[in-house]
Amino acid sequence: MREAESVLREFFGLNLYEARAYLILIRGAASPGEIADKAQIPKPRVYDVLRSLASKGFVEEVEDGYRAVNPRIALEGRLRQFEALFRQEQEAREKAFKHVVEVLERTYSKVSEYRNEAVILRGLNSIANRFEETVSRSMDIILCVKKAASAKHFFLPYVKRHKEKRFRILISSDVRLEDEDLQTFRALEIDIRSSDCVLLDLMVADDREVAIGVPDPYSEDNKEAVAIWIINPPFASSVRKTLEDAWIQAKKITY
Repeated sequence: MREAESVLREFFGLNLYEARAYLILIRGAASPGEIADKAQIPKPRVYDVLRSLASKGFVEEVEDGYRAVNPRIALEGRLRQFEALFRQEQEAREKAFKHVVEVLERTYSKVSEYRNEAVILRGLNSIANRFEETVSRSMDIILCVKKAASAKHFFLPYVKRHKEKRFRILISSDVRLEDEDLQTFRALEIDIRSSDCVLLDLMVADDREVAIGVPDPYSEDNKEAVAIWIINPPFASSVRKTLEDAWIQAKKITY
């Protein structure tokens, strides 16, 4: 039951007392006093706990106390609650997004498109934001993928959103693609090739920008990813030439 208690708390939004009370009730109807004793809940708190569980769809009140709702029904109902709440929150975020972007962009000082610079980005969210910005203004993007393959769910939505752009993906030969990945790439008409020469996660966009993934030997957490974003046309052109040569030599992956 310890594992079930942990799952109820982590994934279904129950607090410690609620999870304990529900697991006690799973074994049969019980009075508030019994629940407080067996679940080690302070007696003054037990009614609040039961009311909260009822509002979340986990318990029902019966003549002789309280009864647990069937776990499958209760958990499926909780998932629907989360989905509805997420939709409401997302609608609110989208309204706020439109308003705040309009306000903030009036004072945002944009960096010149042709200014040479190097930017250090920390964390997948920061990298994904810059990836979206870069892809939106580029037409021909080459991606070299090694460690970043495990973070594909962060970047595929941006690729799908810009499917009119030309994407080529050069994957390290030690990366294994799932059938679902191949189906996605086929639907997006993306060329993929495999090579033993891919040592780092790398991207070149047009002949202007280069992103280099910096591996952290002490962490397997994708959220700790670091990338160096370089805006320098001569450097980007040189990197592109190297990747074009590697692309020609790489093995084509068939769908």
